[in-house]
Amino acid sequence: MLLDILSNGNRPWTVLKNVNAMFQGVKEVKLSGEPAITVEAFESNEGEKVAMDTLKPKLKLEGKVENYLNLLIAKMRNEFRAKLEWVLKDYDVTGKAGKDRPAWLANSPCAQLSLVTTQYRWTMESEIALNKMEKGENAKALD
Repeated sequence: MLLDILSNGNRPWTVLKNVNAMFQGVKEVKLSGEPAITVEAFESNEGEKVAMDTLKPKLKLEGKVENYLNLLIAKMRNEFRAKLEWVLKDYDVTGKAGKDRPAWLANSPCAQLSLVTTQYRWTMESEIALNKMEKGENAKALD
């Protein structure tokens, strides 16, 4: 596989046929253009598609394979960070601070970010409740 990746380094559409072995949980990277070198989206092993459309400019896979794969990793991280920031804010807007979870979940770009947000909010709200109990402000803050 490594020889295949290195020998096809100038053809990203061929290199990315091995994406599942390079990135855990990524089944496919959707490319566009002629030749197909512009990253449009990722698809998970479960079939969930996440568009890479939050940050501009779009990533073009050009140059040495080791360089554009590092850029791909950075793009993936930065896109997910930007999307997470939006999901965290949307929890209070669409989700009405947890009162309308179904609407918020339907509005979320991917399940992984919904899980991270849920864990973050649970931790934050539990800490607030524990602090109130410790100060004697509300003995039933965790109810």
